[in-house]
Amino acid sequence: MLKSENRLKSEHAFNWVFRHSKPVYSNNLVFRVAKIPARLRGGITTSGKESSSPVRFGYIISSKVIKKATRRNDIKRKLRRISRELLPRIKPGYDVVVIVKRDFEYPYEQEAVSTQFISGLTKTGILE
Repeated sequence: MLKSENRLKSEHAFNWVFRHSKPVYSNNLVFRVAKIPARLRGGITTSGKESSSPVRFGYIISSKVIKKATRRNDIKRKLRRISRELLPRIKPGYDVVVIVKRDFEYPYEQEAVSTQFISGLTKTGILE
């Protein structure tokens, strides 16, 4: 499970990302990545360096794409797991919304989901 500080929770946060980003597509996923401005990150620390906020992820899967809630939840669990594993490699200070536009082949394989997730993040340029 992702830590609370690494999750997008409010509708306002999701809307902010949608307004300040452009979509990046992989086969089944769409990524919306918005850089958090310095004024929203917490400003400058006492040491004079700019503080960086952690990367936050949000996931959207429509019931029109995947009808069964158990399968939607399964995909979200896999996406969260991949996100948690990649956190050390992702540049801080970004909000990321991952949208599932097409269903993966069931039963969902971690390898297939992971490959598309990594390729999408690489296209966005936030994966080091």
